[in-house]
Amino acid sequence: ARFRTGAVTDPRFYGTQGFTPTDGRVAVQLRSDATALATDLQATYGTDVLITLGNFSWPNPTDPGPGPALAERCGNVPVNKSPRVVWSLPKGLTVRSGETFDLAIKVRNPAKQSIEFTHLKAVVTARGSRRIVANRAQIVAYTANRSFLWPGEWTTLRFAGGTDACDASAGWALRPGRYQIYLTTPFPDSAGQFTSPAIPLTVR
Repeated sequence: ARFRTGAVTDPRFYGTQGFTPTDGRVAVQLRSDATALATDLQATYGTDVLITLGNFSWPNPTDPGPGPALAERCGNVPVNKSPRVVWSLPKGLTVRSGETFDLAIKVRNPAKQSIEFTHLKAVVTARGSRRIVANRAQIVAYTANRSFLWPGEWTTLRFAGGTDACDASAGWALRPGRYQIYLTTPFPDSAGQFTSPAIPLTVR
């Protein structure tokens, strides 16, 4: 059976990436809890598909996959080195293991000069730690947020986060437990390194 690419509305799909340039297989990106779907796709299409579950290959998460290097997926949440901003954050969030989540966060610039920041990303750490243990898989990780804030101005930032484990030894999806979410820039920009306070996260 040949795999047909096209619009996919099933929320377990992060996307299909067309044919890989090396061997002609169709690269399919699934949410990290979609193990049953991954099993069905592999049984139906066999070697015609290259399946990634969250951040890692299926069926063996330690196989090399198309995602970024481990150092980029994991690492530590950087210390905030930006001009001070005021964050309006939710008190907490609860999701199932493997699920994605959306956040709409309001921020205000209390400074006397304007600030600009880009490429904010939602990452997950263990409670009380700055070590990243999960994020949303690579093809949908970064938001399109780009904000220029005048002094005193508020804006709303929208984030797509997830519980896709970033270390293959933990499997594909984050295990149930208590965690926290940080909103951060993966690298400094013209305004510095933005990192929010922690948002409590419970994974069921």
